[in-house]
Amino acid sequence: MNIQLKEIILWPQNKELEIKTINFVEGKVNVIHGLSQTGKSAIVHITDYCLCASENKIPIGIIRDSVDWFGIIRSFEKPYFRL
Repeated sequence: MNIQLKEIILWPQNKELEIKTINFVEGKVNVIHGLSQTGKSAIVHITDYCLCASENKIPIGIIRDSVDWFGIIRSFEKPYFRL
């Protein structure tokens, strides 16, 4: 089965702020870069949490303090089996 992450969605606690999205290009390697302590590793934990992890490992700090809901959009296709 081929599963790909298409988008991460962050709904802010402050309803006056816009919903933030992180888009990924399907079928490509997506490189995430930036300065230290800017949330790159949190992407892994947010994805894990949205896929029903047994515990929330999203780092405590600005992301958990300011985001009300976390969401992902993913795509998947069944593998092609030839009988």
